[in-house]
Formats: sequence, structure tokens, C-alpha cells
Amino acid sequence: MVATAAWSSPNFIKDSQKLILKNMPFEKFESPVEKKLERVEEEEKGREKIKDFIKETSENLKKEGVPVTEDCHIDIRAFSEIYPEKIIEKDQELVRDYMSEWYPGLSEEEIKKEKLKTDGEKLEMLITAIFAKNLGEDFIVARTSLYDDIKNKIDNIILEKETGNIVCALDEVAEISGERLEKKKNEILKERNIKEKGGKLKYGLKVEKDKKGKPKIFLSKIDSIPVFYLALDDKRINQAIENLIPSLEEKSEYEGKLFSYFKSSLNAQIWYLELDQRLHPFLKERLSAFKKSLQEFKK
Repeated sequence: MVATAAWSSPNFIKDSQKLILKNMPFEKFESPVEKKLERVEEEEKGREKIKDFIKETSENLKKEGVPVTEDCHIDIRAFSEIYPEKIIEKDQELVRDYMSEWYPGLSEEEIKKEKLKTDGEKLEMLITAIFAKNLGEDFIVARTSLYDDIKNKIDNIILEKETGNIVCALDEVAEISGERLEKKKNEILKERNIKEKGGKLKYGLKVEKDKKGKPKIFLSKIDSIPVFYLALDDKRINQAIENLIPSLEEKSEYEGKLFSYFKSSLNAQIWYLELDQRLHPFLKERLSAFKKSLQEFKK
């Protein structure tokens, strides 16, 4: 009877349950709220990481004479010798008006924080980082001015130092399927490259060599730029940022695969455009130059 009482005592049962649970190969239970908080925290860390890396990239561009803001946008304030101050101020006002419409009641710093939460902004930064890391010193990779981003719908530019040409302009879409992607394809491949004879930048860059043969940055309006789209969904955007090594010297395996994916997409679009006989001769010439540059991109 004593033994039976011991086995049936509340403390014995409670302690036995604890021992069993302790030794069971269960994973730690996390509530949906805990998982969501962890995900939010990880995404926040990712945003800070890519923001800091883009800032570092901007500092490197400034050393080369490229006028960019800390988030790698071409700085239109540097164009005071190209355009009258009234024109520049008017374009800055246009940008402010758009931002106020999209982010009502927020300060400039608050707008930057909110933008960084969007897939579009993260993808722009990610593409800047991936191409800057993989193209090396022979190319300049920058984000366009906010004015050109809004008015001319170009997010990034790639400029080859040797030839001095902007070899391509990029427009991003945070989708890999669906109506939005199809609309972007049609807009860029048929409308902008064929009908409009390529993209244009009011605040563009070009490279010319000085008397010593060294490349020097010049500020200029640019026309007839081959425009391409790069697509990536939100899941892969976040995965890529998570796997991003914030260093120009080191690359993760994921970064290498992502760069190969981007190159494949650009090649496919070049082949598509080359099939169209309506392509403007000057744009065709630039497209050919970009095709050659693409072959020289690091693997």
C-alpha cells in the first residue's frame, strides 16, 4: 500500500512528467506572436545591414568623384554648373511633393525609414550592392537621382569606365510572376526600348579620360540608354539580404547565384531586343556595347 501511494502521489506524477518532457526531442515551442516578432527583428537587422553597406558604397563612389547621397542616389545638387539653380530647386520640389503624397505627415528621415521597409526600396539597394560587388573597379554602379527615378522610371545605372558609356539602365520589380511583371516587361521591352528609343536621364553621368589617360566623371544629360528590368519576389529579396556579406572583398554563395540569375535575365532581354528590326541604330550600338560588357562581368 505504501508503494502504491508513492506511485500515485501528485508530486511523483508531476516530477515524472517534467523528466519525460525534458528528455523528449521536442523543439522549443514558439507562439505565432513570438515567431512574428523574431521575423520582424531579423528583417530590421537586414535593413540596417544593407543600409550601412550602401552608405559605404556611396563613400567609395564619392572618392571617385561620383556625386551621390548616402543612399547611393545621384545627387542633383551637384549639377549647378549644368542647370540653373531654379531648375534644380523645381526638380527637388517635385520630389518632395511626391514623397509628401506617398508618405503624408512624415519628416524626411521618417520617410527614409518607411521606404526601407518596402520591397521596391530593398530590391533597389540589393541590386546596387550585388552589381557593385561583382563588377569591380571597371564599372560604376549607382542609383539614379530621385527625380529620374520618379519621372524617367530608371532605378539604377551601370557605367563602364573604359568606354565612358552608361551601358545600361535598370528598372526593378518585386515580383517574379503575375500581371505586374507582364506589364513591366511590355513597358520596358516594347515601349521604352523600341518606341521611345531607350531610356533617358536628366541627371546622368559619363566618363572621359583626362590628359594623363585617367577616367574622370562628368555630369550630363543622357539619352538612348538600353533599359532592362530585374525581377525578384519579396521572399528572395529578404533571403538575399540575409545572405549578403557587407564587404566589397567577400561574397556569399547566395550572392554569386543571384548575380548569375541577374546576368541570365539581362542576356535574355538583349537577345529579345536584337530580334526586333525597329530598334534604333544608336540604341542598337549601345546594346551591342553592353552585350560585350556583359561578357566581361566577373563570374
